[in-house]
Amino acid sequence: MIKNMIVGIALLSVMPITQAEVDWTPRLTVLQDSCTSSFHVMDELPKKYQTSILKKDETQVKNKYSGNDLTTTYYLKDATAFGLPLDKLKEDTNDEDFHYKQFSMVFKDVNFMKLRPSFYYTAQSPIGATYVITADNPRQGTHHDASEGIHVKYKNTSTGYDVDDQSSEAMSCQTELNFDKASKTLSCSMFCG
Repeated sequence: MIKNMIVGIALLSVMPITQAEVDWTPRLTVLQDSCTSSFHVMDELPKKYQTSILKKDETQVKNKYSGNDLTTTYYLKDATAFGLPLDKLKEDTNDEDFHYKQFSMVFKDVNFMKLRPSFYYTAQSPIGATYVITADNPRQGTHHDASEGIHVKYKNTSTGYDVDDQSSEAMSCQTELNFDKASKTLSCSMFCG
């Protein structure tokens, strides 16, 4: 009996321990509508996400106009997003221009391209009117409705969109969504000013 227990313990100690995958989808779905949370995805990160970060790397390059361009790369282990294997997350900012941010998801294969129809842009006026740009919209266009307070110009393709939204009274924003098949990267970038 003791001999069997010792053999059992020995077998358990040499068996590889597999870690459960961490699904980042709940954290990243906020990017599907207008890339709006690209500024805050990694803020106050719950512990379950922190445990899937294998390594964090930061680089800084002097910007030719002002400040430094900062890239923070989070290398992930056993991570998925939208049901697909996720390799890393990247944030690009400038330490003097706080109106710009790019957030990227780097996948392990090109299957992420099928996610394009689930990403869209919603222009919203101060009175609550909305205009939605989906993957099915024309390749480019302008939607201007003075009575609803919406003014948006866009370019739209199977690999993303580029939207100039001047609907807000406070500021206008330039938002880009890019599905880059070559680098297996889905990026959201936003500049408001």
